[in-house]
Amino acid sequence: MALAPMPLATVYACTSNGAVIADEDASTTTVPRTDAATPPVDSGPSVDARTDGPASFDPSKVCAQELEYFAVCKTPPNDINCTATKFEAWCTLNQAATDSAQRVRARAACLDAKHCTSSVLKDCLYKSYGTQQQTPAQAKLVADYCATCEPADATCATRKIAYDAAKGPSSIDDVYLAAWELSEALTVAIDQKCTGPAIADAGADAGSCQKRFGNCAGSLFVDALPDCPK
Repeated sequence: MALAPMPLATVYACTSNGAVIADEDASTTTVPRTDAATPPVDSGPSVDARTDGPASFDPSKVCAQELEYFAVCKTPPNDINCTATKFEAWCTLNQAATDSAQRVRARAACLDAKHCTSSVLKDCLYKSYGTQQQTPAQAKLVADYCATCEPADATCATRKIAYDAAKGPSSIDDVYLAAWELSEALTVAIDQKCTGPAIADAGADAGSCQKRFGNCAGSLFVDALPDCPK
């Protein structure tokens, strides 16, 4: 089933509400709710130890931690991707395909009873990223985005990866999500396909350029999502 282009942040918001995409065999595949609960394990480089998350944790257990989080927070069954019985298997696939090491560590720290609402959970996740370091691929993506869409703004690279807690989770944008939450493979793909000549438009303003970036990144993210296990 073809989907209209959607910005990365919109895809995240939609998938947090248990949205489903029809499979070709007419069954349904739940699209990951990445802002309300998808514990991630990135197959890429490990993140710097400088973090507010647990000093030592097992990334392979974060999916089980999320199932416990669903129970504690009384998550409606229809909001659990692929149903509770298949969630861990799907989550493992999703971690490897779409999620960064920073996101894994942040979820390990934030998936608990203190963060049951979406906004409180996201606030915890975004604060955690502020204590971690980007990988070279993530930093390059931001630099290439800035060179494409905001070349005259010397603050672009630092501004786009910063979270202002006073403004809250709704203040973050597609560039921020791409800079922190996606796997190395997705990060590289987005850098190659969603910056530079691929989205450049002479005379366009930064807002329309960012929109093209977000739509491009959102499409690549959706393409990378795994189906529910059979």
